[in-house]
Amino acid sequence: MLQAGIILAFEMSVAGNAIDANLSARGDAGASVTDEIKSAKPALTQDKSADHGISSDRCLVKSAIHVLGGGVRGFGILVRFAEPGPGKIQIRRATSFPKMEPYAPIALARIFSPDGKTVSVTEMTEQKEPESVYSVDVPKGTAGIWRISISGGRQFDKYEIKFSGSKCWGVRGEMSLPLNESIPNPAFLYLPSSVKQIAIERIGGAGDALEVFDESGKSLGFPSKSAKSGERRVLQLDDPPSNSVLKIVFKNAENMVILIDGVPGLLCPSPEIARDLKGGIIVSGGMNTAGPLQARARNWM
Repeated sequence: MLQAGIILAFEMSVAGNAIDANLSARGDAGASVTDEIKSAKPALTQDKSADHGISSDRCLVKSAIHVLGGGVRGFGILVRFAEPGPGKIQIRRATSFPKMEPYAPIALARIFSPDGKTVSVTEMTEQKEPESVYSVDVPKGTAGIWRISISGGRQFDKYEIKFSGSKCWGVRGEMSLPLNESIPNPAFLYLPSSVKQIAIERIGGAGDALEVFDESGKSLGFPSKSAKSGERRVLQLDDPPSNSVLKIVFKNAENMVILIDGVPGLLCPSPEIARDLKGGIIVSGGMNTAGPLQARARNWM
């Protein structure tokens, strides 16, 4: 039943109505969103640390934690590496320390190999300093799409991820993604063959801060309030073109958060990279699955 549920969750996400989705209260996230933390502003200082084996052709991706209901929070980076894989990855984290925090919320950095196996776990929960650097030595592996997953932690935690050896990457919110200067702009989003409906939501930003275009360059609109979305600013696309790439343009993206439902929300630097990574989708038994773990589950069924 668990295996079927993993697949079903992805297929329902593709076919479901994102605007109608109901998340639990944000307070379900427990210690990550205490009242005191609302005024916390952790920030990464100018990076003066050594690159710990990261070569000069490095990529740098910044992100932050934005908590939604149910305690879901984090972000992921997908990177296509040649053999033997990423080698070294550097993670810099800035966090806060609320005095009334009942416990330190778990914060993890996990690395997944192309076959979906967890090859590295870095525990950041007990970080004692406002800013810490974690150097991750990733075991050698095969060529393919590797996954870097940051999960948990506190609302507004800031992250900086460095890796080298590939320019073929994309970043996605799990579930929401705060924007900054390192996020591709324009960003390109792959729509798989199974797409039925997608919703792109904007939190923060001005009315034209986010615009979506199809492959011909035609504007598909801006996220906005509607009778269906209420106070939420959502652009819903019914029957969008499958096996295509959308272009998303951000204006004054600071303090803006994006949510994407209906397809894997992987934002890539170019349409070619978006088509190559395909949002991390793997076809198994004629069905699109969200990744290698889900593909293996499908094969077991």
